[in-house]
Amino acid sequence: LEVEDVAESVVVEEPETALVKTKGKKIKGLAGNNFRKDQIIRVNSIYFDFDSSSFNQQSFEALEEVYDFMVENKNLVIEVGGHTNTVPPSRRCDILSASRAKSVASYLAKRGISTKRLYYKGYGKRKPIEPNDKYNKEARKKNQRVEIKILQTDYKSS
Repeated sequence: LEVEDVAESVVVEEPETALVKTKGKKIKGLAGNNFRKDQIIRVNSIYFDFDSSSFNQQSFEALEEVYDFMVENKNLVIEVGGHTNTVPPSRRCDILSASRAKSVASYLAKRGISTKRLYYKGYGKRKPIEPNDKYNKEARKKNQRVEIKILQTDYKSS
């Protein structure tokens, strides 16, 4: 995905969202073969430095949980989706969200997850989960997030 492609993205609504709890070795609510194509897993504990795609130190537990999830589920292909709040201009949000999603995908690839199983996409500020009020810091914080979307459940390495 090139950064130029991000602004052209067409976004469709996905089915229900599952929350990821980063305490423990399993992603809560998901086990075995419960995964569906287009299922979204919201990762609430990946934090980035201000206006940057660099991870905050608090993020590594959640990143390792996503890594463990991918190791345990070798048949999955995922998209890492980056989201921002609405304060910056749209173009900046598109670039920043794509850069953050790419950082997560790169982290997983560097840890050994095949790049054939990893995609990333920046959604900018198109898909808020809270009203994007520039005066509501907590709502803006929730909209700045990473989500994992299941693209394929039957991947077989060659």
